[in-house]
Amino acid sequence: MLLAASSTWNIIWSLLVAIAVLLVMITVHEAGHFAAGKILGFKVEEFAVGFGPAVIKKKNRLSGLFSLRLIPLGGYCSFYDGEKAEKKKMKGAETEDVAGEVAENADPADAGAKEVALPAAEDTAVAYSDKAPWKRIILLLSGVFVNYVLAIIIIIVMFLACGRCCYYVTTAVPLIEGNDAFAEHVLEDGDTIIKVGGKNIFVATDLVSVLNGKKQGDWVNVTVLNGGDIHEKSIFLYSDCDVSNSTELYKLWDALGIDEIGSTYWKMGAAKSVGQSFAYSNRLSGALFKLVGELFTGKLGFGSLEGPSSIESVSGGAAVESWAGFLMVCAYLGVNLAVFNLLPIPSLDGSGVVFCIIEWISKKKIPRKVEFVINTVGFVLVIGLAILIDVLAFL
Repeated sequence: MLLAASSTWNIIWSLLVAIAVLLVMITVHEAGHFAAGKILGFKVEEFAVGFGPAVIKKKNRLSGLFSLRLIPLGGYCSFYDGEKAEKKKMKGAETEDVAGEVAENADPADAGAKEVALPAAEDTAVAYSDKAPWKRIILLLSGVFVNYVLAIIIIIVMFLACGRCCYYVTTAVPLIEGNDAFAEHVLEDGDTIIKVGGKNIFVATDLVSVLNGKKQGDWVNVTVLNGGDIHEKSIFLYSDCDVSNSTELYKLWDALGIDEIGSTYWKMGAAKSVGQSFAYSNRLSGALFKLVGELFTGKLGFGSLEGPSSIESVSGGAAVESWAGFLMVCAYLGVNLAVFNLLPIPSLDGSGVVFCIIEWISKKKIPRKVEFVINTVGFVLVIGLAILIDVLAFL
């Protein structure tokens, strides 16, 4: 009973940590939009942390309206909208007309007894949609930029404090009897893979890019770390390496003669840590783009993906295990948010950039209603897809 309660609490705690990290990353993303908006002269109407009903609302000169909302899975930074302002102005004009009629029909004896309400001063701010397209593009990309910069900073800290994450051979496939001559040309238990074919290995796609297409018996140069020493090996492949999508990594491990593989951290010098942190972030974003490409080309089915609840559970579990795991999750979510928001999917920043480019080239504005409908439909589809993936994962 106690074990069950402890396990449940660990799951809840992992989820809470993952949600907290995600919320911080999203808030940083929106802060990027906010900062760029202030620099470029956009009028900020609301900076919101979370979605849904507002729990806290506070007005201030800097951010207009700041709100903390009930659902901690997102946020937004909204800017001055011309159409909304026009509607308010029309209502104000109606109020002014009514006030004028009251003033005309008022008894002179009552003059001074009551003051007639005057319309609010006209807002001279330029609406978001009326700003130059290049300014809007910078504004839209600013969230992605700060997410990526923060991810790089986190990776540098992780590399300096904990080391670079590397693949670690926990169990190697034993050689078949009679192949003793090849004993020095295979990976062994405890080998940490640093390079393959002279290329630094950061993520699995690095291994795929080097080995994919090679055949059984081909030789590959590998750099490994074992027992604190770096060794150069020339190993042969146990089988063909023919990986067609991200779900077939088992073919990669089979070819390398690895039965079980885990991850460990390799501490490097300060200069190498900083240098490789940029390469790692680029490889990580490249792996994410590759995954998206496989989805759009049909190489990878949606049923093989993990939904938000599964990702948060796994991420939260890694984050509470160690500081290295926590930093790794933060960096991964930062790069993930940057890549995801660059996609030209309605309701994401990438879609807004596409709209701005179309306006810039055509010199014609896209009607706000059309953009609103497209973004709303896109948002519903993205949320629906996330829910569907979660449902399929539990079936």
